[in-house]
Amino acid sequence: MTSHDAQEPRDRGAVGCKHEVFLSYSRKQRDFVEQLDKDLRNCGYSPFFDRDRYSLPVTENTTDNIRAAIRQCEVGVVVLSEDFFSLTVWPMLEMAYMVECKTRIMPVFYGISPADLDDVDKRNRWLSEWEKWADKHVKENPEKENLVRIPEWREALNSLGPTQGLVYDATKGQVKLRVEIVKEIISWVSQFPDYSDVPGVARLCQIFICEKISNTAVSQVYGKQVVGLYGVGGVGKTTSCKYLCKHYYKELDGKVCHIEFDATKSEKDRLQEVLKRLLKLNGEVSKDWHEEKCYEKLKKSLQSQRIFLAIDNVLDMNEIHTETKRYIQLGAGNSIVLVTARSPVIITKELKIHKCIAMPDLEKHEARAIFLKFVVLEQELDNAESSQSMHSTVLFFQRQ
Repeated sequence: MTSHDAQEPRDRGAVGCKHEVFLSYSRKQRDFVEQLDKDLRNCGYSPFFDRDRYSLPVTENTTDNIRAAIRQCEVGVVVLSEDFFSLTVWPMLEMAYMVECKTRIMPVFYGISPADLDDVDKRNRWLSEWEKWADKHVKENPEKENLVRIPEWREALNSLGPTQGLVYDATKGQVKLRVEIVKEIISWVSQFPDYSDVPGVARLCQIFICEKISNTAVSQVYGKQVVGLYGVGGVGKTTSCKYLCKHYYKELDGKVCHIEFDATKSEKDRLQEVLKRLLKLNGEVSKDWHEEKCYEKLKKSLQSQRIFLAIDNVLDMNEIHTETKRYIQLGAGNSIVLVTARSPVIITKELKIHKCIAMPDLEKHEARAIFLKFVVLEQELDNAESSQSMHSTVLFFQRQ
């Protein structure tokens, strides 16, 4: 479904952020999908949902924006109903492009059953509707691309096997179905962004940091591999944490978590986030749970599980040191923990982590490429003065 299939105005913008999950549906299932979008965001994903202000802008390039978003996504959730196949062109256009891009598709049968896909009468009715749309498009827009590509749509329909997907059971309700969808997506897709195209990140993390971790002996203090990483702000510690979470995601069946200390969250906030990430809990986590209950739940559930924790930006405060030590103790003895801080003293003296490495430097060409990509090419300059200043800086980097 897209803006052509909706009535309310959208915020203008661009399809620029990285989406992992594309939500395709007919407008009659909008309420269900809107709540699913919220559930996925609560789990750390950035789904493409056309009603969201950050997803699909109001432009003349709706089709191009949809295709660009699908190319970003690792999985497409298609909420199948009678209306999906017969109300507007957009759901089928989206699913056909997913097939073309070899995007992994998760069918959700909502109001129809898997057997309906093989029902000859239904298929003929859908095909008849598609032929009407194709004829109408040719008559009304002879100069424009025909969005109704029936052979491709047939192929997409045939790609939906009768045994795959999730089926809505009205006796169990929508909440149960959404929980099943979210859990399935968590098993397929890491919530962490892909930094593999950021210059230097893969080299530093895979060759340098991962190698250091693999060669680290089990800590006598904590009984598992624990590595400290230090460096001043802005040198890539947080990016490295997120990259390594994605790196270990499949190996550890999603048992990875990035815990970041900042002034906006309390210990309870962080604990509840860890519960959701490591135990795949969402609505099951009560805001009334106190800190000790959260710790006990984590400790008991993870005692035999191998996990990866990236504990980021540990501050020089006694209560933060205590909280960090409790996180490190989670998981089985073959777990891996990375702890970052600005100062090596915090890591070695306060936390008793003896394997401590400095954040490695980017090479000059990597630093220049990052600067040009994220500061110059993507920044809209507000005035001529700042534009001239930035232009001078770009020339400086290009001469180095």
